[in-house]
Amino acid sequence: MNRVLLMQKMARLTGQLKTQFEESDRLEGEINKNLAGLGYDV
Repeated sequence: MNRVLLMQKMARLTGQLKTQFEESDRLEGEINKNLAGLGYDV
């Protein structure tokens, strides 16, 4: 794989990873809110 293709692939993959981290944070907040509603403090 040449350098340009690698750089393009890494840009795409790191963009996907950023999106997944953001979704993970959102879901963690929802889970914590739901658990708090059930009386559990995480």
